[in-house]
Amino acid sequence: MLKAGTDYNTTTANQVTLTTGTAAASDIVDIIVYDTFSLFGGTLEGNVKVNNGTFNVTGATDLDSTLNVDGAITGTSATFTVDDNSTILNLVSTDADANTGPRIDITRNSASPAANDYLGQIRFMGEDAADNSLSYVSMFGQLLDPTDGGEDGSFELDVRLAGSNRSRMI
Repeated sequence: MLKAGTDYNTTTANQVTLTTGTAAASDIVDIIVYDTFSLFGGTLEGNVKVNNGTFNVTGATDLDSTLNVDGAITGTSATFTVDDNSTILNLVSTDADANTGPRIDITRNSASPAANDYLGQIRFMGEDAADNSLSYVSMFGQLLDPTDGGEDGSFELDVRLAGSNRSRMI
């Protein structure tokens, strides 16, 4: 039984150099390695799956540090929560040119776009004195005409006044 670093050295995945003892060209050496290894220094809980370079987590996941993602984050929805008045989402571009900075694309990818389809909405929600959640301000993008070469769109800003929404800009 040989000990790594004492009885042998290895610098590649397929080459072992004996450092003690003698071996003849016809000798057979079987190498079996029993060793521990570490993937990370934390705790895995819940439903975690790694398959061909894809890391999937299902269920609630808590991170106590920064999550760096190189590529797309996909899913059905996301909720970010803070318990103070700090920034909850910050989009930063480090691009140094004079073109467009950070960009948000809200895309409605319909197989059959039709006139008057709403393209997206941003709502500013709050609670009234009776603890009812409602939209105080909404912004809508609307596809008025999807005809190729004659495309038309509109932008609408609705503001709640005296208990009901009023269009303030079209």
